[in-house]
Amino acid sequence: MAKKKSYDAYLRQQIGDLIDQLQLSRLDRQLLKERWLDQMIWADKKAAQTRQSYYRLRLTTVVGGVLLPALVGISLQMGQSSPFFRVWFAPLTFLLSQVIAVSVAIEEFCKFGDRWRDYRKMAEDLKSEGWQYLQSSGPYAASDPDQPNFAHEQGFANFTNRVESIIKNDVESYISGLMQQQAKQDAEAQKALLQAQSVTSNKKMSDQMSDQMNPNYQNSNTHPPGTIPASYSDAPGYATPPSDANYAAAPSYAAAPSYPSPGSITAPMSAPTNGQMPQIEIAPDPQLIAPDPIPTPSVTTPTPVAIPEGSPAESLANVSPIAPPPPSAPNPTTDLNAAILAAAIKWQGRSTADGPDGGNNACAWTVNRVLHEANIPPLGSNPNLVSSLVEALQAGRGQKLSPQEAKAGDLVIAYEEKHIGISLDDGCQNVLSNSSSRSTFSWKSNVNYDDQYYGSSTVYRLLR
Repeated sequence: MAKKKSYDAYLRQQIGDLIDQLQLSRLDRQLLKERWLDQMIWADKKAAQTRQSYYRLRLTTVVGGVLLPALVGISLQMGQSSPFFRVWFAPLTFLLSQVIAVSVAIEEFCKFGDRWRDYRKMAEDLKSEGWQYLQSSGPYAASDPDQPNFAHEQGFANFTNRVESIIKNDVESYISGLMQQQAKQDAEAQKALLQAQSVTSNKKMSDQMSDQMNPNYQNSNTHPPGTIPASYSDAPGYATPPSDANYAAAPSYAAAPSYPSPGSITAPMSAPTNGQMPQIEIAPDPQLIAPDPIPTPSVTTPTPVAIPEGSPAESLANVSPIAPPPPSAPNPTTDLNAAILAAAIKWQGRSTADGPDGGNNACAWTVNRVLHEANIPPLGSNPNLVSSLVEALQAGRGQKLSPQEAKAGDLVIAYEEKHIGISLDDGCQNVLSNSSSRSTFSWKSNVNYDDQYYGSSTVYRLLR
């Protein structure tokens, strides 16, 4: 019995046969197979693999989350009366809880759900472009109806350019997601480090307070009351205090002589009478009572000098001071563009999952969020529709420009109002907009969005 071919092998053979029938050179046909066909089949295969991994982990989490409370309840109810439930159900519930935790951790780390959606979108975009090219439809329709066989040769360069744009956008979205994940991990690691340092500092302070509250705690500067370290007696110049028995034998010390104050003593000190201290009369010192007065500095008023008539000094004296020029008013257009550009750069890479359709159709919503970040009123009666934003621009809030006149911060509307973004430089060489595949404000393209919308874009400058 012959082995059944896989879907990948079947698809490669069938589309390869169609490519061989095209009116192209041998090199061009080989390029289609090695680049477009290979990338399309690879993305389709990776989408199927990540979908299977995502379903397995999610089903394990969902089913385990439903069974775990039931097992815990059975273990508590039946474990008291049945040895079987008491012995086996406790380890079983623990094992099931660990399986659920491991499943959630793997899915969170590997992001199989996000990767499945990215691979599926890339595969379907490549398939759509390829079938339009093979059928000579859409942007690859024959320009000359009388010569349809030359449509593939004429559209080959455009087709390869669009294929490379799809692959490039997918790679940029993937790298942007990795950078966001790395920044999140770095922030979590920094937070954990700060918490560990705080815990260590609190532990040291707690240990020091515990040691100081301990009655047996000693250090180099303190000792228990009533005791003297042995090393003190050996120190030079230190005399051991006498004991109570030796205080009586200690020599008496004469009181230090007293010195009179600045005043003079008028009567000698007499012996105390009736247990009272003698009275001492001290005459006040006149120098202390009436000090020399502090001289007051004299202030001399300058005498005005008469200015002769007709002299140069008189002409200078009559000249009024020159008022400074008023500050120049800011350019409202330049300020709006600068504010929009700064807000767009600040918003770059942020998630738009809170927007319409989980971020898949959030281009107008994202532009209004950028305007809100720049303290600018939102555009349109419906801030989630590109057509509503264009109506507001045409009604007086915007000025239509050519791409050559565009500046950084201008708004770029795709062909047939299918998309909207913000110019990052003069001339609209780089436009930043919402990425539907990643649900982030991270898609960088040219003024025509890499020809994804089959037409030329329109540029508007916000006026207010």
